[in-house]
Amino acid sequence: MISIVKRILKISGKYQKNVILGLIFSGLKSFFVSLMLLAVLLIMINLEQLNMTIIMQATAIVVVSIFGRFIFQYLCDRKLSASGYEIFKDKRIEIGEKLKKAPMGYFSEKNLGIIQAVLTTTISDLEGMAMLAMNFIVGGFFHAFSMTTMLLIFCFPVGMVSLIAIIFGMGVLKLIAKKTEKYSPIMQNSQEMLVTDAIEYIRGISVLRSFEKGTDGKNKVEKAFMSKCKVDIEVTEGSAYLMKLYEMIFKVASCVLVFVAIILYMKSLIPLSYTLMFIVSAFLIFMELELVNDGAFF
Repeated sequence: MISIVKRILKISGKYQKNVILGLIFSGLKSFFVSLMLLAVLLIMINLEQLNMTIIMQATAIVVVSIFGRFIFQYLCDRKLSASGYEIFKDKRIEIGEKLKKAPMGYFSEKNLGIIQAVLTTTISDLEGMAMLAMNFIVGGFFHAFSMTTMLLIFCFPVGMVSLIAIIFGMGVLKLIAKKTEKYSPIMQNSQEMLVTDAIEYIRGISVLRSFEKGTDGKNKVEKAFMSKCKVDIEVTEGSAYLMKLYEMIFKVASCVLVFVAIILYMKSLIPLSYTLMFIVSAFLIFMELELVNDGAFF
């Protein structure tokens, strides 16, 4: 997880300041999301003596939470998401400048396919997913840790359930990262072969038809497509169970959190207000953390 952040910061170059600011704004956005829990706590504590003053105070907290989330999400998108496109725009230009100095022999059929694959599919994937993964990782874990800290303060056993779930989740993310290292070269190679064969077929289709060999070229392209399809299915089958395991950890943790809160209340160890707050928080605490699963495997 940390290695992904470091790698993205390393390639961000002159946009590193904007990326860091975007991460700070993402963390602040998550803080304002967590603030919603205070409104729930205020209502639950004063449930039996509920009056208009308490309702207005809770409403004010909710309004501040929504407004803060909106503002910092906007700032995060301006700094973080926009920087992603600027970073890889410059990378394309940098590659173009280097290719100008390359000898003509470098632009063979194979190299042309690799260049085309890198400049289109690979960079486009990074452009769309890199900052998304950063946002999910930093924002999701900041949100979960801030709410877990609040739970630990109010009730240590309930907070420990949340903390253990986060630790297990981080462990599964590490396994997903290892799968990424294993499958990335295979996916990249299959993509490059597909682009190479497609370019070769398109450029030579008139010649192939003249000699009535169009079927041979077509079969070669179809074989490349089937190979790419096979690799994609292999990657999905090899990583899907880990992604579902990651998601399941937090689903189960939410159920355990509710169960522990109810048991503690039945034993008169915590008041009803705390119990209801913990039940509500069980559906909020892992909300953003589960989104990390969408940006972890790229």
